[in-house]
Amino acid sequence: MIKATVASVTVLISLLLPGAALAQQQAPSASSTELSRQERLRALKIQEEARLQDAAQSQNVGDSSTTLQLSVGTGATTARLAERQALFEARQKAFKADLKARVDAFNANLQSHKDDLTQRLLGIRSTAKRDIVQSIDDRFATINANVLARYTESLTKIQAVFTDINARQDASQSQGVDVSAVDDATAKASANVALARTAIINQTGKSYTIDISSEATLRADVQHARDALHADLEKVRVAVAAVAESVRDVNAALHTANASIIK
Repeated sequence: MIKATVASVTVLISLLLPGAALAQQQAPSASSTELSRQERLRALKIQEEARLQDAAQSQNVGDSSTTLQLSVGTGATTARLAERQALFEARQKAFKADLKARVDAFNANLQSHKDDLTQRLLGIRSTAKRDIVQSIDDRFATINANVLARYTESLTKIQAVFTDINARQDASQSQGVDVSAVDDATAKASANVALARTAIINQTGKSYTIDISSEATLRADVQHARDALHADLEKVRVAVAAVAESVRDVNAALHTANASIIK
């Protein structure tokens, strides 16, 4: 859906060109058309890596004279797990509340935004071009909302994996494993999660003003706003990707810590 929406905006912008210049219209980049697929795969990749590492570790434990139990037990470990889960749910609740506030603010200002655009288009003589610009303006909001929904979903899945790794970290620590390196990686991952949440919140409900100079520069004016949207969404993508990478580092650090005690 995101690919089709972005492509449709590019097609509409091309309609603002004279016929001879249509061939110069650039197609969407490969990175923009693969956004949703890449983000959906990241969380699955982390889960698979964790599963494979756990399987390999279980085999090593079976061959070793020292048995290390990594399942979450009772007492302090279970209490810590409950604490982590409660903290995760509280932060998710606050995150959703912030997103809703941004969406509400956007909706409240939507009509004013549309009216302003209508006024800026009064100098454009072509009714067809005015309609195209208004359609593109509407699609900017749709693209932004759809892409952010994908990123939010990816971030939520990655956080679920992160919570599971933290649970295994607590279990390992209760068995005497030195998890100091894991703690460092966890702190970095937690900071990246906070940054990604902030990036998504700040981008939610963001509007893009098409500054219209003249009918001759209309295509360039619209393209400028589109490029700004693309650049902002790329920043969010990078923030979510950083979370995926740092959570992968936490999982690797935990695997190394557990392997050291087996040796």
